[in-house]
Amino acid sequence: MSIGGMGYIVFAIIAVIAIPMMFPQVKWYYVILAYIFAPSLAFCNAYGAGLTDINMAYNYGKIGLFMMTTLAGKEQGVVAGMVDCGLVKSVVSVSCILMHDLKTGQLTLTSPRTMLLSQAIGTAIGCMVSP
Repeated sequence: MSIGGMGYIVFAIIAVIAIPMMFPQVKWYYVILAYIFAPSLAFCNAYGAGLTDINMAYNYGKIGLFMMTTLAGKEQGVVAGMVDCGLVKSVVSVSCILMHDLKTGQLTLTSPRTMLLSQAIGTAIGCMVSP
């Protein structure tokens, strides 16, 4: 399994443990469902963004919101839906942003390896500067 796949699984496990502690309305299996469906939605979003330059991550997040709100029920649906919406949107949005960067790299004749490396460096700097 690749490093990216292993990282995704590790962070999914951390999210399955941490998110229900922060939001008791969100059950652990809601988080697992979000992490199972998000990669296929991310692929669709990246493919569509490559063709049209439109980021549909917010719309996919809304789909997650409606699904989890329905599953959680009347009492806990609002919080569960909002948390799941943020979870799905954050996973799906990353692939679209990377696709836009790779498309910009192609237009400027920059190698994909350089674009991917600069994306990783920018993400690492953002993790240190933002918090």
